[in-house]
Amino acid sequence: MQVMHCPDCRHEYRLGFVSCPECAVSLVSGSAPKSDFSFKPDVAQAQLATMPVAEFTTLPMNEAIRMRDTLLNQRILAGLIPATGGCDPTGCATNFTVVVPADQIQTLTERYQAAFESYAAEQGMTLRHEPDLTCVCCGASITADDTECADCGIALL
Repeated sequence: MQVMHCPDCRHEYRLGFVSCPECAVSLVSGSAPKSDFSFKPDVAQAQLATMPVAEFTTLPMNEAIRMRDTLLNQRILAGLIPATGGCDPTGCATNFTVVVPADQIQTLTERYQAAFESYAAEQGMTLRHEPDLTCVCCGASITADDTECADCGIALL
């Protein structure tokens, strides 16, 4: 099976996709090269512990790891923190917050917002939330002012 991949985040897509919805760049033919993080996740986490950080997004564990790795592959320092404070007698966190250096959050947020808007436009979708809508992930009620779902933590654009 032939695949395409994003030269920035290295995610692979089946034939028919032309651009990466996360990075808003054209895909290239073939499998993605093996990862060679500019920052290894453990080294990035240690570096982030020494500086002011900002919360980029909160996601379920696997998606948070993918987002962190995407940012690291783009040479953006990123790490993870448990969204619910780690483990306690009831269990461990299932959602994690992706953190980045505080001085990069505005640029990074604008970049991803532009990528989402570009992808939505290509697909004929809208990213505007109307009042009294429900979260597409968990069905919880959301409003136009919400930036993330209070129940599941998914980012709302």
